[in-house]
Amino acid sequence: MSLNSGTKLGPYEIIAPLGAGGMGEVYRARDTRLDRIVAIKVLPPVMAVDSDRLQRFQHEARILSALNHPNLLAIYDVGSEGEVHFLVSEFLTGHTLRTLLDESPLGVRRAVEYSLQIAKGLAAAHEKGIVHRDLKPENIFITDAGVAKLLDFGLAKVAPVSDGSGITMTVQTVPGLVLGTVGYMAPEQVRGQAADTRSDIFAFGLILYEMLSGKRAFHGVTAADTMSAILKEDPPELSETGRQVPLALESIVSHCIEKNPARRFQSAQDLSFNLEQFTHSSGSASVLPATGRTIRHRLRPAVISFGVLLLAGAMFFAGRLTKVGARPIFHQLTFQRGRVLGARFSPDGQTILYSAEWNGESPDVYSTRSDRPGARSLGMLGGEVLAVSSAGDVAILSKITVTLNFADTGTLAIAPLSGGAPRDVAESVQFADFSPDGTQLAIIRDLVSRGRLEYPVGKPLYEAGAWLSNCRISPRGDQIAFAEHPGFNDTFGSLVVTDMAGHHKTLEKDWFELLDLAWSPKGDEIWFTGSSQGGQRSLYAVKVQDGRTRPVLEAPGNVVLKDIFRDGKVLLVRENLRRELSGFVGKEAKLRDFSWFDWTNATDLSPDGKTFVFYEAGIGGGKDFSLFLRKTDGSPPVFLGSGYQGALSPDGKWVLANSAHPPAQMFLYPTGAGETRQITHDKIDHYSFAWLPDGKHVIFAGSEPGHSGRLYRMDVEDGSTSPISAEGLGFFGLGQLSPDGKFALTVCADFKPCIFRLDSGDSRPIPGLRVDDVPVQWNEDRQSVYTFRFGALPVQGQRVDILTGSQRPWKKIAPADLAGVHGLSGVSMTRDGRVCLFSYLRTLSDLYLVQGVQ
Repeated sequence: MSLNSGTKLGPYEIIAPLGAGGMGEVYRARDTRLDRIVAIKVLPPVMAVDSDRLQRFQHEARILSALNHPNLLAIYDVGSEGEVHFLVSEFLTGHTLRTLLDESPLGVRRAVEYSLQIAKGLAAAHEKGIVHRDLKPENIFITDAGVAKLLDFGLAKVAPVSDGSGITMTVQTVPGLVLGTVGYMAPEQVRGQAADTRSDIFAFGLILYEMLSGKRAFHGVTAADTMSAILKEDPPELSETGRQVPLALESIVSHCIEKNPARRFQSAQDLSFNLEQFTHSSGSASVLPATGRTIRHRLRPAVISFGVLLLAGAMFFAGRLTKVGARPIFHQLTFQRGRVLGARFSPDGQTILYSAEWNGESPDVYSTRSDRPGARSLGMLGGEVLAVSSAGDVAILSKITVTLNFADTGTLAIAPLSGGAPRDVAESVQFADFSPDGTQLAIIRDLVSRGRLEYPVGKPLYEAGAWLSNCRISPRGDQIAFAEHPGFNDTFGSLVVTDMAGHHKTLEKDWFELLDLAWSPKGDEIWFTGSSQGGQRSLYAVKVQDGRTRPVLEAPGNVVLKDIFRDGKVLLVRENLRRELSGFVGKEAKLRDFSWFDWTNATDLSPDGKTFVFYEAGIGGGKDFSLFLRKTDGSPPVFLGSGYQGALSPDGKWVLANSAHPPAQMFLYPTGAGETRQITHDKIDHYSFAWLPDGKHVIFAGSEPGHSGRLYRMDVEDGSTSPISAEGLGFFGLGQLSPDGKFALTVCADFKPCIFRLDSGDSRPIPGLRVDDVPVQWNEDRQSVYTFRFGALPVQGQRVDILTGSQRPWKKIAPADLAGVHGLSGVSMTRDGRVCLFSYLRTLSDLYLVQGVQ
């Protein structure tokens, strides 16, 4: 049946034919009600005379129309006009995946990008009980914007037989006909058995294989030959096809195309999670030939090789639990680009509240459900979810005054989920949790130099000269768990439990990273996010009674716990956390990206702004961290050795550095020819330091065992050291001595910025500066300093007169892309302000609902 231009099908006016196939003819049409272009598929006449098929088609069309997912073709309407039955969908411009594959093989990066979108589309449909049954490149459309859309989803089972190179067979199953295309059919479809979601996963694996290799996995001379190969043969290894495919990705393909459905990925959610872990864990260096990273590969070939093998194993068994045979089911809840801040289950366990910063915008609070896609804003712009009560109230952190790398400080407010304006409860709050009955709140209050746990609000329960985080009340309401960190805004810490009388005990001590936590439903364990040796965070559980700890979930990428519901469901965030480095260089103040590995931080800059020192403290830097020297012209860095920080000597011939582990000792690295030598062998923990103008002495901040920090003077030649200040003074950072070497920028006892006179030991505050104002460099005039208020970006720098405290705006700094950026963490700049390097954290994260975690 052909329709002429101008033909009306209800409110739709036919414009022109687009194509035809076994499922009918497709036309470009106009929706006269909404004045938009749509695609109309007119179904074959056989559909109208078969009432069972027609009823099944209409039922599935209604289900598909309820799906709202970017990787599924949007179904707008289904209807009939006389004997004509039709389906109305969005109108797409682009090409089918088959067209793209016929033109040329896809690169690995594009193949992974498309396959991840396809997997997410499959997952969304599978959750509604819809199986495609005829997944193939012809049914995958790539729009001009690069978005993959699945076509003919759930409708292919009613199509008739067709001939040609893409031979289509109908195979009798129960309860009806299931369509499969030879070359993309799963073994169970070839045998005439019922197809399920795992059949789609098999077809997905074959498509991914073809995208990566440029060749079909199974393609015989006849349909019978192809079907026989599907049942009995394995396709050639991807490594044998002449394409460079990462081993971890090859493992994913192999896991998809197992002959036995029980050995495949059991859900498209599981599949998409593994693909996402691959993209975030391996990064561009593993997906494509590395550029600009030759130093890392040259230095650590054995480590990198082992890492690839480990990643491959992790990908194959991603999400493997400590209990043999258990496998979690991951349901992705968020899809925007940015950072998830907090997330909690509502009392019904189906509604989930979360706060997030999407696409560089301010944080907002959203509500979503686990049984349907999409989210809606609750209109709490600037708020962060801290807790949800059993009575249906949500605790929000608002009016944020201090933004740090791992926590914000603001006003605690309570708002009913049913609607209404938030009510302020307490100020200077960072964390909160409701009691089981929803009537009381435990909070952690930021007291600048101390952290205090209060329960109920206003009643101190535990206080320490440390940063406290993540308080959670037990299900019985008799204990509170929290993390204690000796370093301000540092994730190194211990897990502590206290009863309501203030009697406390430490369950886990001195973890390299220890953050978000929650009680198990029975209250016998505390689950927490941590890393004992550095590197990626995983999920652990510790027994409250005896302190025994076990791993719960280990997977590539950082896993961050947000909440546990009483039935065992878990809210997890999978995040990619990096410290990046950008900078303004030259008269034109051109912004450049100087990020190297995953945790780049500049620590010193030469007076002319042409050379800087930086270190890598993340996975790329290794357990002892790595120190580099680099030009600001963008040339590759030079590896110096292990070290946590570094300062260039006045003549530029040496870099003074300290070791990464306490008590940190001092080393000298040559910038040219020469030998590295250790210059201190004492019990002082040496941290921030700067050269005096004579090039023979150094001022550093350090602490001796059992004592607080103070300033010292050291002779670089022999390492001899003498204190020059009383205890309690801290040193802000590197390069912060006055141009004449007579003054240092310090932190006074009240944690406010001070100026310390080196010869007399006198100190005085800088007028008008707050605790979170950080001086980063002296101006050339010696009468003013540059300051930044560390926290959210963009950040406005100020030029502050050290005598009067008067301030003038200097420069606003921010990276070009603000998505996921949440914390200025370091600034190095020249005294004339022409070169300014700044490091910041970027977290890109997704929220998952996970079932089956034990």
